[in-house]
This record gives sequence, C-alpha cells and structure tokens, in this order.
Amino acid sequence: MICPVNSKSKWKRSADDDLIALTTGSGPFYVKKEILESIVHGVRNREVIHLSGGTGTGKSTLGNILPRNWRSLCSNMGMDYQSLKVFTIPLVHYQGPDELFTRRAIAENRTLDEDQPPLKAAKEAMSLNDDHDIIMWFQELGRTHTSVQHALVTSFLNDQVYDHRGQNLGSLNACILMDSNYQDREGGNYLLHDLDGALQSRFTLQLTLGYLEMQREKEILRKMISIPEEELGRLLDFTHFLRAKKQEGEYKSVPFPTFRQYKALGRWVRRPRYQIKAAITTIFFGGASVSEKNGLVQVLNQYFKDVDSDSSTKTS
Repeated sequence: MICPVNSKSKWKRSADDDLIALTTGSGPFYVKKEILESIVHGVRNREVIHLSGGTGTGKSTLGNILPRNWRSLCSNMGMDYQSLKVFTIPLVHYQGPDELFTRRAIAENRTLDEDQPPLKAAKEAMSLNDDHDIIMWFQELGRTHTSVQHALVTSFLNDQVYDHRGQNLGSLNACILMDSNYQDREGGNYLLHDLDGALQSRFTLQLTLGYLEMQREKEILRKMISIPEEELGRLLDFTHFLRAKKQEGEYKSVPFPTFRQYKALGRWVRRPRYQIKAAITTIFFGGASVSEKNGLVQVLNQYFKDVDSDSSTKTS
C-alpha cells in the first residue's frame, strides 16, 4: 500500500512497512511508515538519531523535505504542530575539532575568529522558543575524521554545550540527526573513517533506510516512466543488477542507480523520439570509464536483446 502523507485516514489504515508518499515539490518521495514515525518521535523528544543506509537510499532527500511535510506528519501521529527548524551542517568541511567552532578570517585588514556554522546553529537553536521543533543535522559522518566526530560528543551531545575554549553556552534542547552510509563500508565506495565509539554510544535511535524491493519500485515507476510494462521490467532487472554489483565493489566509476535517474528517464521518454537503450546508457552510466561502460553496454544489450533500435521510438 502507498499512502499520501496528507491523508490521515489512509495513514491510520496503513501498516508499519507500507510506503508513505512525501511531497518534495518535484514529485513524491517514498519512505516506510515506521521510519517516519520513529523520526517524528525522535525530533519531538530531542533524541540523538543515526540515520544510515546505502548510497542512493534517500537520506539527504528525507532530511531536506521534512519541514514541508512536518504539519501532516504531526497531524497523522496525533501531535500538536510546531514549526520545524532544521540546521544543516556538512561535516566534510571540517578537518579538525576546533574548526567546528571558529576559523581565522581576515576582514578590514584585521584577523578575527569567525564563528562556523555548527556554533552559529547551536546559538540560534538556543534562542528559539519551546514552541519550535529543532533538528541539528550533521551530514555524512563517514567522510569526517574520528577526531571531529569525537568533538561532537564533548561539545554538542552533553547536557550542556561547550565551545572549543570550554565556555558553557547553555542547553541545546534540540534533536541531533546524523547520517552516514556506513552500510556501504564493505563495498569500499568511498574513503570511510571509522565511527568514533564514544559517538556511537550516544545514539538513542538508530534507523536504516534501505533500497526498495523490486516489486515496490515497479509499482512506483509505473507512474513515473511511460514505457511498456515488459521494458519496465527489463529496466529494473538491469538497475538491480548494477546495484548488486556496486555493493560488491564493482563498477567503481558508475554511480548507484537512484530515483533522480529514474525521474530523468521519465522525462527522456516523453520526447517525440527516443531509444530506450541509448537513454539508459546516457542516464545511468554515460560517464563511466571506457572499460566499465563497454561491459555495461554488453549487459544492457542482453537484457534488451530483442528490442531493436526502432522499437522504442515514438513519432508525434
């Protein structure tokens, strides 16, 4: 079952593993109900949430669209609505613990210690009234050094917040959300720093976004991509093959298949003329290395071996 987020009656009838269609401004985004319920609970109760999942599972998308769906989510769960404020902090920008707070800057021929986004966000969050829901969102733990991760523990995850000089800034009173794709560590998809043990012990909710099962993807893609049912099945066979190989560490020059690419394919096939194999090649692995691209072209030809160059061509 797929339930629109703005239908409270369907929400009540839906099961924990049913998909909820969130609004994004450019088409729906689908998340299991049980994940959304956990996040809403975690935000309202100021939990420390670790949101993990493989590359392309939608962690960043979910974080970005929470505010526009917040009123419906609170209503569905029988909670009073409070405005949601999300402070986004990409951890990849910081090379050392002190950089979470200040960096040396030059202005008007003088140097000064300029507050950095984590410190600015903490101060602004503390200034908000209790009628706000607040998320401090630290992005991509796996791309930052363990020393920076540990600084998050000592500075942001205690009852009181301290800056790098040890100054007590007060109580943060916000949900801490941290995302990572630690589930991809065995595939070696990017340079991964170990997860700091002290930080890991502070997580009070640990949630995982997974890839959708093929049948569920097919149900969604029927509404997104206007191609024959048989070709849709072959497309999913190919993208799931590619995803499995990526998880095994192969095809390193090829990105994971994502819904952004599916949406691009949906736009491509609305053209007056198109060829399905050329479209898939261009969208899903057009920028791959020569050897990997050649190999995937052969795989794609096997999946679409009885589709000739004109069978997917439309004329206006």
